[in-house]
Amino acid sequence: MKSGLKSSLIAFFVLSLGLLGAAEKGFQGEIHMKFDAQGNTGAIKIYVGTTGTKVDVDAKAPKSDAVVQMSMLLKDSEPGKVYQMMPAEKAYMVMDTKKMEAMVPKEILNDEKEFKSKVMGKEKVLGYNTSHVQLTREG
Repeated sequence: MKSGLKSSLIAFFVLSLGLLGAAEKGFQGEIHMKFDAQGNTGAIKIYVGTTGTKVDVDAKAPKSDAVVQMSMLLKDSEPGKVYQMMPAEKAYMVMDTKKMEAMVPKEILNDEKEFKSKVMGKEKVLGYNTSHVQLTREG
């Protein structure tokens, strides 16, 4: 895996842990998103359930035909551990989230650049009014 793509995915994942950890107990749902970070493109699907969270990632590095597919599992019963499955390699690993956070460059964790949001559409899902938004920022 290209180091830029790996760094982008690790940074995204560590930052997402805060969002998922802040979710109210009992919340269940799915988040689907596409990303383009420094030429690394792909899709991420996050499934939040009552016993944990699963993250599926399909990513492509710039100027490469290789697609990285992986899944990560966070079990509520094992806080601080992330199981990463890589089906193409027929492998998995268990990661410590504190060690992962230490791998993210401080400038990413302390980045205070403003995001701009643009409403792309609206719809009603399970009786809730929702908005589809696009987030962008410079750099």
